[in-house]
This record gives sequence, structure tokens and C-alpha cells, in this order.
Amino acid sequence: MKYVIPIASLTAHVNPLDGKMWNVSPINSSEVNQAVVDNNVDDRPWQEVKEYLERLPTNDQREYHIKRIAWLVTNHCGNSAHPMGIAELPSGIGFVDGNHRAAAAIVRGDSEIELVVAILGDVTAVFPGAQVA
Repeated sequence: MKYVIPIASLTAHVNPLDGKMWNVSPINSSEVNQAVVDNNVDDRPWQEVKEYLERLPTNDQREYHIKRIAWLVTNHCGNSAHPMGIAELPSGIGFVDGNHRAAAAIVRGDSEIELVVAILGDVTAVFPGAQVA
């Protein structure tokens, strides 16, 4: 089911800028904002570059994520045709799709985000302020 979730409630459980889901060091909003200013962006979705990037050193992978988030900061791609989603995973709540778009929303300072949520239990208890979209 789709929910609108406050960013603060989301990042209490999962924050793509912490770098953990990509196995890179944390990404600062200032790095992404500088990439936007420099137009140092990457419009290629993860699915297109995943196999190539996984063969590169971690720092090069991190640079892709910064550039991808920077592109999404200025090219809002949070459309319902390709929804962002989170689910309960063995390691906890995590993204199943849309982690770069969520990171861009955080960098932009969006107050909320629309996500498909697949977790057991009361979504509003896990994400205070969440509302059915």
C-alpha cells in the first residue's frame, strides 16, 4: 500500500545517505549540492550501471551515487509509474526500489515522501505521521 511518510520518520529507520545499502562511506548533502552546482550528474539508473560499478573501487562507486542523487535533486522522478518502495528485510527496514530518489528528497529538504510500504504491523506506529496516499 502507498503511504506518505515524513522524511524524519523514514530516516529514523533507513537513510540512503548513510551509504550502508551501497557499501560506501556516508554521503553528505553538501557533496550532492556541490555536484548539482558543478552539473556533475549522472542520469543513468542503477539497473544500467550496477554490473559495471560493482567491478570498480568503492570510491568510484560512491562518486556514481553522489552524481545520481545530484541528477535526481533537480529532476524529480518520484512518479507513480515507478514507485519507491520499502519493506521488512532480514537486516531491518530497507529500500527495495527508489533509494537514490529518496536520497534526493532528503537533500532537497522535502518534508515527506510517497512510498509503497510492505511491513508487518501498523505502518503508522513504525513511521509516525504516515498517512495512506
